[in-house]
Amino acid sequence: MTKDEFEDAKTLWKMIYAYHCFRNVENACSFILNEKMDETTRFITPLSLQSTFYTASLFKHSNVVGKLADDIVPPNTRQLHELLLKKAPR
Repeated sequence: MTKDEFEDAKTLWKMIYAYHCFRNVENACSFILNEKMDETTRFITPLSLQSTFYTASLFKHSNVVGKLADDIVPPNTRQLHELLLKKAPR
């Protein structure tokens, strides 16, 4: 595998991983909304933490394949994005 092929493979892996992470976040958020959960609901904390972890892991952990660039975050959600990253572990 050439260096360019390896870089392409890393990018593909990041995009597939990001897709699955964002789908998990979407599912958790939909569940919270559909069940009309609030801060007193038993599972709200684990679902919220899971969503934060999935989102932050894409932008904070670089390890082998690298992290996603912050510039892919739409401007209208950038403030929320920055807050999630600040609150996320590590």
